[in-house]
Amino acid sequence: TMSLGLRTAIFATLPVAVGMIALAAPLVRLMFERGVFTREATEAVAAAVAAYAVGLPAISAYYILTRVYYALHDMKTPVKVGASMVALNAVANLVLMRVLGHTGIALATSLVAITNVGILLWRLHRRLGNVDGPRIGRATLGFAVPALAAGLAIAGVGSLAGKVVDLHRLSGQALQVGAAISGGAAVYLALCRALGVEELRTAVGLLRPSRLKE
Repeated sequence: TMSLGLRTAIFATLPVAVGMIALAAPLVRLMFERGVFTREATEAVAAAVAAYAVGLPAISAYYILTRVYYALHDMKTPVKVGASMVALNAVANLVLMRVLGHTGIALATSLVAITNVGILLWRLHRRLGNVDGPRIGRATLGFAVPALAAGLAIAGVGSLAGKVVDLHRLSGQALQVGAAISGGAAVYLALCRALGVEELRTAVGLLRPSRLKE
């Protein structure tokens, strides 16, 4: 059950993370760039958004893993690991902030989230002996190719749309973002279906009306 949960969470969040990286600036511009929020501010926030997006799959996996520990009546391990991650985050902030400024703080948060999940999964493996790690790893690599293709589609569609619509108008910005997201989603789902990704069927099954009623 944990393996299925992790694979499905990564299946859902990995393309979102890649899409946020590819579309960071247009997203921030659409939501905030008006009034005293300038283009420079958009670029600064977009860099942080992209850095935070790196850790999105790990953050989703964290919530599943902690609940596995709770099901095992182990509240201490997530807290102990989390406390060590606070210290690691502080150190990573100091180091990366000197190199990347505010973007370094966001990137440190993502890298610590990935480290946190890795340690929790490793400790579960030591405790249970089998956490389906190879299958989770293969599935993640299987999602990576469609996700990267979706990211390229998002960047390409976004760039093309930006040449057609008026980006000085809110409606034009919304059309650009909407077209890019739609194109990326179509590419991701089509490739996952062509590759026979099991988690796609699982996600579709969870969204069926009969399952929702249950």
